[in-house]
Order: sequence, then C-alpha cells, then structure tokens
Amino acid sequence: MGEGFKARFPDRYAEPKVSWRLGSLSLTEQMIGDVRLGLIVLFGAVVCVLLIACTNVANLMLARGASRPRELAVRSALGANRWRLVQQLLVETLVLTTAGTVLGLGVAVVSLQLLLSLNPGNIPRP
Repeated sequence: MGEGFKARFPDRYAEPKVSWRLGSLSLTEQMIGDVRLGLIVLFGAVVCVLLIACTNVANLMLARGASRPRELAVRSALGANRWRLVQQLLVETLVLTTAGTVLGLGVAVVSLQLLLSLNPGNIPRP
C-alpha cells in the first residue's frame, strides 16, 4: 500500500525517509481553531457593552419615575385606582422595551451583515 502512494504522489516522497504521523483534533479545535482567544475577548466586550446599556436604561427609568409623582397624584385624584396606575406604568415600560428590542435587533442584523462582508477568512463558521 505504501508503494502505491509513492507511485501516485512522487513529489511528496522525494526524500528517502519520509515519516508520517497521525494526529487527532477535537471538534472544538477543528471548528474554532486559533481564534478562540479573540472570540472570548469579543464576547467579553459585548457583555460589558450590554451591561453598560442596561445600567443606563435603568437609570433613565428611575429618573423618569422620580419626576412623575405629581402626575400620578393628579391621576389618582381624578379617580384612577392603584391598579390602573400600575397598569399604565407597565404598558409604558413594555412599549419602550419592545421599541428598544426591535431597534437592537435591526442594528444587530445590519452589523452582522457588515462583519460577514469584512470576513478576513480565518473566522470559523461564518
């Protein structure tokens, strides 16, 4: 069998003593390769940006809530019960959350397409 390979591929057997070694790679190593550290750093950066954004939104919501006691007092004086006030605040929060989610998904899709068009060729499984 070795002679068949030597006859079919003479350029690979140019040296008189060519030795072959077999090795194995895990599936993770095969898929990720040498960009593992870069992917971990990128993931860490994304998590940090997400935490900063969530903190900013929470602070904005707290500031907005702190500036509304007078409005809630007027609504309560006009006959709104506590459940109705809570319901209004929940609906407002849900609308803001939905709008932010849709906007974030749109930015993510556009960013992903941009990154894939700039692929240098060594990113695994683009």
